[in-house]
Amino acid sequence: MPLKKLLFLPQDASNVKTYDCSFCSFKTKHKSYLPIHMLIHQDASEIKTHQCALCSYKAKRKGQLTAHMLIHKDASEVTIYDCSFCSFKTKHKRYLPTHVLIHQDASKDVKSAQNQEHNEKGYNESEGRLAIKSEELDIKEEEDECGGNK
Repeated sequence: MPLKKLLFLPQDASNVKTYDCSFCSFKTKHKSYLPIHMLIHQDASEIKTHQCALCSYKAKRKGQLTAHMLIHKDASEVTIYDCSFCSFKTKHKRYLPTHVLIHQDASKDVKSAQNQEHNEKGYNESEGRLAIKSEELDIKEEEDECGGNK
C-alpha cells in the first residue's frame, strides 16, 4: 500500500472522529454527510426545496429531483432497465437490483443476482451500465404519486 494511504489509515476504530446527529443516533466519519443527514429533521418550510417545473413535486435534495425528472421523460429518451425474469421495467437503474431479489433463491446473494443480470442483458463494462434499446421493449408506463408517468 502506498505510504500516502498508510498515513491516513486510523490505527484503531476508537481513533476515528465521528460526527453525531443531535436529534437521533446517526453517526458518520465524513463531516460533509452530517449536514445532508440533518435535512431529514427539518420541516420543508425551514429549508430550500427543489421544485419540479412540470408538477407539484418538491425535494429536499437536488439528486432526488433529478431522479424524479425521469418520470416526465419519454421512454425513448432514457435507458430502460428490465428484469430478465418478468415484465418489470424501470427508468431508474437503482430499482432493478432490488426488484431482482424477489426472483432470487434464498441461497444466492445480491451480488450474484446482479452479475447474472449483467451477463444476460449484455453488461457493457466500459460504460458501466446495461445497454438496452428502448425501441426494442414493449414499455408499460406507470403513474407515480404526482400523476406523471414513470
